[in-house]
Amino acid sequence: MELSHVENLAVVTTGNVDIAHAHSVLVVAGGTVTISHLNNPVGEGEEHDSVPKIDSLVMAGKGLDIAFCGGAVVLSGGPQEISWAFDSVFLRQPAEGQRCRFLKDGKLQPVQAGTIPPPEPDPPKPKEPPLTDLPKDAVVIARGVYEPKRPDKIVTVKVADVGHPIILVLSAYEKVEWVVEPDSKARLAAVVVTGYEKGSVKGVPTGVPTRTSFYGAGDESYAYSYERSDCGELDALVQATTGRPLDPKAFWGEYSLSEFTVP
Repeated sequence: MELSHVENLAVVTTGNVDIAHAHSVLVVAGGTVTISHLNNPVGEGEEHDSVPKIDSLVMAGKGLDIAFCGGAVVLSGGPQEISWAFDSVFLRQPAEGQRCRFLKDGKLQPVQAGTIPPPEPDPPKPKEPPLTDLPKDAVVIARGVYEPKRPDKIVTVKVADVGHPIILVLSAYEKVEWVVEPDSKARLAAVVVTGYEKGSVKGVPTGVPTRTSFYGAGDESYAYSYERSDCGELDALVQATTGRPLDPKAFWGEYSLSEFTVP
């Protein structure tokens, strides 16, 4: 079961549950539960002195993966992976090797306001080398979405001939499986995929280099509208990867899409 933005909802199923954003929910699943943002907790590093308020209950039979968790009681019968938590109570100790970044002294502590220690920094991951052999006349064309419209998370990108080689930049907040369908005359010089959640790309012709980045790998360079403030970070990523700036006239985005054509 896949849900996007839910509030004041009870979900009971024997299968798996995947929710992008949830607030004030009861989730009981016999399988695994994956939630991106639960109860919209405050951001990492912000002051947080409020009285804990429990708004949600999540029970997962086989496993649990929550990126940001606030104001919840959580119980998992399987592996637990929690990136950041506030004002929550976790009823089960994690097994050895499971990643809960708010662990203290090796034990999962009941969470109270203001008591979460900062997570240990992830070890640095090797960065892919920049693309240095791109055609001199290649142009950057960027497209962005906040979320895919289709439940299978596929967004189809039809690429037409623009008279120059194309450096195609695909950016999203939520996970997207980009499917590139270039015209027979279109010339792709490179494809750069970036997002908050890790995406993937298919259909890139053999020999065309690709680069993928996402928040979990230490990159925060994603945007779905050039007017957004985070577009400056995307521009920095594009320049670092390709040596070309991101032209505002070459960037276009929508909140939700299933297909679009370049240009």
